[in-house]
Amino acid sequence: MSKTFKKDGTLNIPDLKKPDLQKAIVKKHKTFVKSAYCPKGHNLMSDVKIDDHKGIHFLYRELKSNKEADIVITALVGDCTKVYLKGDAFNDGEIVAIYCPICRSELLTHGDCECGTQDYLFFLNEKLDKDCAQTFCSRIGCAKASKLHVAEDETSVVHKEEETVVTEAYCPNGHSLISDIKIDQHKGIHFIYKERGGNREAEIVVTATVANSKKIILSGEPFKEDQIVDIHCPTCREKLPILFDCECGAPIYMFFLDKSMNYNYGQSFCSRIGCVKGSSLQLSEDMLREFMVRHCS
Repeated sequence: MSKTFKKDGTLNIPDLKKPDLQKAIVKKHKTFVKSAYCPKGHNLMSDVKIDDHKGIHFLYRELKSNKEADIVITALVGDCTKVYLKGDAFNDGEIVAIYCPICRSELLTHGDCECGTQDYLFFLNEKLDKDCAQTFCSRIGCAKASKLHVAEDETSVVHKEEETVVTEAYCPNGHSLISDIKIDQHKGIHFIYKERGGNREAEIVVTATVANSKKIILSGEPFKEDQIVDIHCPTCREKLPILFDCECGAPIYMFFLDKSMNYNYGQSFCSRIGCVKGSSLQLSEDMLREFMVRHCS
């Protein structure tokens, strides 16, 4: 097992040759729609945000009962998250007609989905060009329902983002820290946070997306801003290893990306609640290099 510091107290400089971490860290690409128009040219983009991006506003009407709902769906291509602004939620299997919420014109149809129900489309530019449109199924609960499908990828109408996601995480005893609970569609990372000098603790899942700070509290009360916590494995309850202290003075903890327990290529994060590095994962090699720049140059 490699050590952060050598026996003589000098820093153990990370190897320049990285191991193959393709299984533990993966690059994910996201595509968001930037503009949306009905057949009459009305803007369908909403001020309501889903995942920090403006959603797309529609009026859904169930064909048999005429039940209506104002709905905003995610602008993320391939996702099906939606928010009901008005009206009751529809049941899985119901088929809806989809309208512009401004002029109440029905959107154009675009063939049939694999489920046998028609797909609708909206336009991505004001030219209302069918080669630059998005399609989605009209059956509630269909695997493709509300999932946008790019008809043509144009940088002027879609926005692409890349994120780095941790898919493997281990404590010092080799227990997996990956949770079945998802944050932003990715399995999160499971920890026990303990109050320093006290008995209070909380079970927490943090996002597996590097440089993001989202988390879900499974049990216990949230800790207050500026508190420093000890971080433990939820299986064996052993405390995670510490790299060194953060600039804020709190310990930076880390977990491993594989069972070889390589300190250079783990993921690290600050233990002070509310610190800019708190709960934001960062490759431990990068943290070590930052430390060397600050203290060894």
